[in-house]
Amino acid sequence: MMDAWLPAAVVRSREWHRRFRGLGLDAVAAARAAVSRSKKTAYGQVKLAHVPSSIRQRLRVVVDVGANEGQWSSALLALVRPVRLELFEPNPACVRRLQARVHGIPGVTVHGIGLGAVAGHLTLNVTRSSDFASFLQPADHIRDEYAPGAVEIAERVTVPVETLDGALRGLDVIDLLKLDVQGFERQVIEGGRATLLKTRALLIEANFVSHYTGDDSLASLTALLQEHGMTLWELAPPFLGRDGRPLWCDAVFVRPELISPR
Repeated sequence: MMDAWLPAAVVRSREWHRRFRGLGLDAVAAARAAVSRSKKTAYGQVKLAHVPSSIRQRLRVVVDVGANEGQWSSALLALVRPVRLELFEPNPACVRRLQARVHGIPGVTVHGIGLGAVAGHLTLNVTRSSDFASFLQPADHIRDEYAPGAVEIAERVTVPVETLDGALRGLDVIDLLKLDVQGFERQVIEGGRATLLKTRALLIEANFVSHYTGDDSLASLTALLQEHGMTLWELAPPFLGRDGRPLWCDAVFVRPELISPR
């Protein structure tokens, strides 16, 4: 009620302060973040607001699968500093930029490999906009939804692939697993059964409209993850296509038994 009598700028600042406190920042750090444009931008990028508070306030071990050039991880590091951050990216050009971006940051490890159902090698379709690169073939109908040429394949490269279980066998618990693999989610999940058992929260990009040949939808991924004991927690606002229909969104799944009470 009192907010109605306060200047709009003060109300917004208080709201941002509350949001940053919700990430586990102390009062001083939250106050500084509340007046920082870059911190606010980072907050919107990482989607942590959609993760249960008991998890987002204690992010010690984070895994970023499909790290690209480190956009999401850099935003995360601008807000919180997990003890361990494991980054996976198969595109060699992106790996070089990613390594340069996180060089010297304690606890951060870059793995220049892809992840799938089995270890081996796969052909990566590298698109003109690298964030659409996939082991799957882009669907023709999706090209008109994005910038001209963004989804066009520029080259194909053969890259090493490991399973999530093999790559992360040394971890006991994962607080947050971010999965952005452009339609290859089912294969990564198939190779990460043991990893999912020790994952508290999963942030996954899921499609409403098919983007690749043989990809999954939010509905089919929800059913698959339920088979692995993970429950849908929350959906972030969707990305809308040119005609206003939702194309994809970031979805949060949790393992209920690993959520600590507040």
